[in-house]
Amino acid sequence: MNEVEKDQLVNQGDQNSNDILGGIAFDEKDQMIESVAEAILNRILDDERIKALKPSNDSIRDSRRYGDRRKIEKSTNKSILLEDLVPVNNKALAASIKQHKWAKEYLIIIETLYEELNVESKDFPFGLTRFPKHVDPLSMAIDILGILKLLRRIEVFMLALLYQPTPAFIFFGTSGERVKEETPLQLKERMTRLGLEFLFLWGEKRLIKVLDSEYLTRNIKILVDFFKELEPQVGEKTTFTLQRDLDLGALFDLDNLLMKLKLFAESGRYKKNLPSRIQYRVREGDVEPATVILKPSSIDMMKSWERRSLQLSEAKSYFKKYEHQSILLYRSQIHLNSQLGRVTAEQFQKIFSVFNKKAKKPKGLNGYLDFLYFWKEDFETHDLILDLVSVFKAETLIQQTVNDDEQLYKSRNIRKELENYLQNILADTPEIFEGQDVFIKFKPTPVLQNKSYELAPEFLIEAGDKTKWKFFEQKILPYFIFLEFFNIDYSDEIRNRFKRGQTS
Repeated sequence: MNEVEKDQLVNQGDQNSNDILGGIAFDEKDQMIESVAEAILNRILDDERIKALKPSNDSIRDSRRYGDRRKIEKSTNKSILLEDLVPVNNKALAASIKQHKWAKEYLIIIETLYEELNVESKDFPFGLTRFPKHVDPLSMAIDILGILKLLRRIEVFMLALLYQPTPAFIFFGTSGERVKEETPLQLKERMTRLGLEFLFLWGEKRLIKVLDSEYLTRNIKILVDFFKELEPQVGEKTTFTLQRDLDLGALFDLDNLLMKLKLFAESGRYKKNLPSRIQYRVREGDVEPATVILKPSSIDMMKSWERRSLQLSEAKSYFKKYEHQSILLYRSQIHLNSQLGRVTAEQFQKIFSVFNKKAKKPKGLNGYLDFLYFWKEDFETHDLILDLVSVFKAETLIQQTVNDDEQLYKSRNIRKELENYLQNILADTPEIFEGQDVFIKFKPTPVLQNKSYELAPEFLIEAGDKTKWKFFEQKILPYFIFLEFFNIDYSDEIRNRFKRGQTS
């Protein structure tokens, strides 16, 4: 074959690859190339590795169109709406991403955090104002369990988009004419799990845009900002909706949106929509306004998570020394208040330091072993809160007493003893507060507040109880450690808000 013929073949190949927008008359050689291309494409689509990218038929739900329930029949050539493809759940996508050990850890811990924040934080997950004035919450049928599931699906989707990405649909460009002639049902088979899940999230776009709590991960905030910035300008129409027919144009639009989101998710940079009055002033050759949303990159996010993971590993190793003895965990949230001014973080830390040192002494707080805590804040009063889990020897929970020369035993009241001990420390150290009249508020708190656990402030782990020890390591410790993963604007600059006891 001479060079001219080679060039002709290359040019013809380019034409075939770009032929998605219109037909071109094929000569005999082109027909031969087309046949080979179709054979290759069919072989690829039959490959088990490609089939693994496609969702199972069980994950496609029926939907309503024109008021009637419509089912996607295999033999039909009728049009299919994008909303007909929305999956009921994302179990297959979640299972695939959980194959990565770090992703599995992330999803378990994030779910625990969201469940706890839902109980504790007024700011979760819609912000202090709950809903913008123009949004009617009743019309959105808010159900908190549904919200928690939505948050989890967003997390799974964003992890898959960042670290296990696929296009929204499989199109290799070998035969534009062939794809153009495919039925909606055949086009449906080209969809990937990621593409289908994006359709689900698009359907929840209105609700996602009003998520506005600081206690949301970067993944959630990225999607919220992305959907907000896709809002059309005044006078413009929304071009992508789930009411569109499933065709090649809709799939390309979906894929384009997915690629834009991936870029934003990786870099944390997304050009914001500019008001029309500003857009009209921008002329060719002008410097484009640097109007972007800036968030930490996905690499920064992973580094932050790795630091917390290392901290969790170190905490597990530290508390292992108690695994083969019976211990009691007691959780309380402690406030220090003054009428003359706010108690500072430095003052509060000094008080706890004095408490911990005295309580551990032989004649200190009987049975007191250790602690873990997280410095929180009341965002209405801006007062600092010590969320404290104290560790006691379970064998000291029965106390010996003497009554009329008769030895008796009774159960100790750990709550009362702990509160009184803190009160005494407060009374004995007035110099820390420079004459301020400071009083303590002691609030016993379930060791985890998710109501499904039905837990109390006391959590007994008896020697050899592997189930409770696992719960301690996989639920309680991660909750306190990973709270620092959220980017919260606190009043006090505290370098490490989580702390545990230190090895002597």
